[in-house]
Amino acid sequence: MYKYVIKRVLLTIPVLLGVLLIVFTIMSLTPGEPARLILGASADQAAIDAFNQLHGLDATFPERLWNYLKDIVTDLDFGRSYRSDKPVFDMILGRFPITFMLATLSIFFSAVIGIVLGVVSAVKQYSKLDATLTVTAMIFASIPSFWLGMMLILGFSLNLHMFPSHGADSWQSYVLPVLTLAVSAAAGLLRMTRSAMLETIRMEYIRTARAKGASPRDVIYKHALKNALLPVVTSLGISFGTSLGGAVVIETVFSIPGLGMLIVNAIRDKDFPLVMASILFLAALFCLVMLIVDLIYAFIDPRIKSKYLN
Repeated sequence: MYKYVIKRVLLTIPVLLGVLLIVFTIMSLTPGEPARLILGASADQAAIDAFNQLHGLDATFPERLWNYLKDIVTDLDFGRSYRSDKPVFDMILGRFPITFMLATLSIFFSAVIGIVLGVVSAVKQYSKLDATLTVTAMIFASIPSFWLGMMLILGFSLNLHMFPSHGADSWQSYVLPVLTLAVSAAAGLLRMTRSAMLETIRMEYIRTARAKGASPRDVIYKHALKNALLPVVTSLGISFGTSLGGAVVIETVFSIPGLGMLIVNAIRDKDFPLVMASILFLAALFCLVMLIVDLIYAFIDPRIKSKYLN
């Protein structure tokens, strides 16, 4: 197992290098000068030139890319923010707990709702309940999250005054953004769980368990569900990884001071070090989540452990 983990960790290096190159190139090609955006339109040319020289922005693209990579490899230095002059990772770690809490809560509730209703829908196949759940899941999976978030703000914040429309000062502030993220993820999990359960229920070992007199509850929860969870676990891992990055939109809608808002403001200012460090941090975290998903696979299905993790 240790060899497998080390191999997967090493494979993340080219992935992160690819992400770094792509994001660095896009940031360099997009219009706008960081000095002009940060110092303001009224700044004179001398101040602009001094800013560019201080941060190495007067160098060519290959030189800036090489210097950035060299600082990371030699000193693990990801730079300082152009606007605040603070180490970028101090800023990221200060905002990340809010984003992590938002993503974790949304995935937890989406997993509970999606998996439970998916199993019910599969067990009650072709019933009115199955049709209702399937249609509802398709509707919520089709709704853009930003639109749903704005509708929730309009209904529960502006009209009913039940929950705050912005900020992250209390647990009430998390209700609407978590609901916004959880609804679409739960809809996808419901459909996937239903499909996986229906496929598993038709297998020979399920018929054998029924023929031996196993109760319907044991057949569903002890035999069928465990194998049906394999694709669901993958979907949960991907959803959690995308929630960490996708929270950018939701944090903007609800004005939550998390990592998403930090990235949006950094992109607006073309704050290279902050944008690069934030994207690399999320990419590394996503790779870690997928590694954990693969390890969970081994505990669910021993065949995978014997094949890949020995």
